[in-house]
This record gives sequence, structure tokens and C-alpha cells, in this order.
Amino acid sequence: MIERFNTVLKPGQPKLYAPHIKFNRNIGRWAGQKFHSQTGEPLDDKVWEQHLQEYMPSVEDKKLLLEIIANEKKWIAPKEGARDPFETIAEPRKSAINL
Repeated sequence: MIERFNTVLKPGQPKLYAPHIKFNRNIGRWAGQKFHSQTGEPLDDKVWEQHLQEYMPSVEDKKLLLEIIANEKKWIAPKEGARDPFETIAEPRKSAINL
């Protein structure tokens, strides 16, 4: 599926990929070890910290995402006769962002 998305990227845009199975593991045989998100190669502590800063969302990214979530109602038409899903989903979504 990701390969399909890569076919529509403009020249020069970075290719999309799923993180390697070893990346950021908290369980299993790779738990607590540090690996590159794309290649799965082992990383030392210094390189790992730098890689996380490049790869994981920044505080600014998280704030932007919260703004998008806050404005969702403006572009999703409400379904008539149904409960508003954002009443129950909004807070867990916000907490999942870990701001």
C-alpha cells in the first residue's frame, strides 16, 4: 500500500515507509534496544537521540495536530440521527498525542 502512495509523490519528495519492526520496541526480543526506524540497524545512544528528534513528531507538530483535530467539525458533515463521535473521541485523541 505504501508503495502505491510513493507513485504519486512529486520528484524530490522523500519516499514514505513503515517503520522497521525493531524500531521503538518496548516488548519482545528487541525491547529497550535502539534501532534505525527505516533500516533496523542498531544505533548508539547519541545517534539514537538525534534520530528520534528527526523522526518523531516535535512539540510544534503535536500542536498543529491538535489544531487540526479541533477544526475537524468544520469539514466533516454531521450524520443526522446519530450521536456526535467527537464528544467521546476528542479527549482520548488529545491524550494520545502526549502534549
